Amino acid sequence: MLFDSSGNLYGTTQLGPNGTGLVYEVFSGADGTWHETVLHDFFNGQGLYPESPLVRDAAGNLYSTAWGGGAYGLGTVFELSPTAGGGWTETTIHSFDGTDGAVDKSGLVFDGNGNLYGTTVCGGTSAEATVKESAWKAPGIDPDCGNASGAGTVWELAPQSDGSWTETTLYNFAGGSDGANPVEPGGLIFDSAGNLYGTTLNGGLYGEGTVFELSPTPGGGWTETVLHSFYSTHGSYPYASLVLDTAGNLYGEAQSGGEGNQGVVFKLAPIAGAGWKYSLLHSFSGPDGSAPRYGLTFDDAGNLYGTTDYGGAYNNGTVFEITP
Repeated sequence: MLFDSSGNLYGTTQLGPNGTGLVYEVFSGADGTWHETVLHDFFNGQGLYPESPLVRDAAGNLYSTAWGGGAYGLGTVFELSPTAGGGWTETTIHSFDGTDGAVDKSGLVFDGNGNLYGTTVCGGTSAEATVKESAWKAPGIDPDCGNASGAGTVWELAPQSDGSWTETTLYNFAGGSDGANPVEPGGLIFDSAGNLYGTTLNGGLYGEGTVFELSPTPGGGWTETVLHSFYSTHGSYPYASLVLDTAGNLYGEAQSGGEGNQGVVFKLAPIAGAGWKYSLLHSFSGPDGSAPRYGLTFDDAGNLYGTTDYGGAYNNGTVFEITP
């Protein structure tokens, strides 16, 4: 969920009164109790099933994605803008048509110029489509690529002076060693040099997912580099986004694999001129959790926190801490 400066919370739901999802606000009343209001209820032309995190710009507009619906039925990026006197106006700023991506479940990230970046699970110009239902392990509705082929994309949306947005595909995953199906829920992250980092659920050297970097090249364009390919005891099928510490190290989760085949927490450390070093920080065994897949967060002391879908005393998941 997302806080504003007044302490109000904003979020999305995949379903709602119309069965297609909504954006809501939770706020504290004068009596100290909390109240909920629906900011927007979606219907097909605008997108279906928004379930990704929201981001906000300096003007207070909210942005996120819906993984279905839109002009082509393959998902949208939308903006919610507050209106004078109350209420919100929804604008679809991009509908994916398959060639530029399909099924967008990622969180979004801004750069310093107000451009938005995100990923799609499938679609793009690659002929390969490698969504593996067995690897998702997601309760509820799994993504449906419809008529879209392709192993997913990384994209940019740039705001224009007339209020429109221009979409550019930065990278089309080929579905092989470069990775396939960049995944939810957190999406991409930037480092201080302007490089983007993310994970793919499938693909890589062993077909069990990757950590990748996209670096801007002089004169335009982006170059993709696979920093790590997952396999077996190193972890398999990373499902969540990464976090970055002040030293430039990356941390993340893979939802299966590891010594107990219940998932892992890992670290990737840059080595000057020699790539990245992969370290396994923890392998889950079941009693301590199973299937970590919703991302990590740091505290000020450098401890990592996260959750697992399963495992624990009642096999209903755990909250865990990893200390350096």
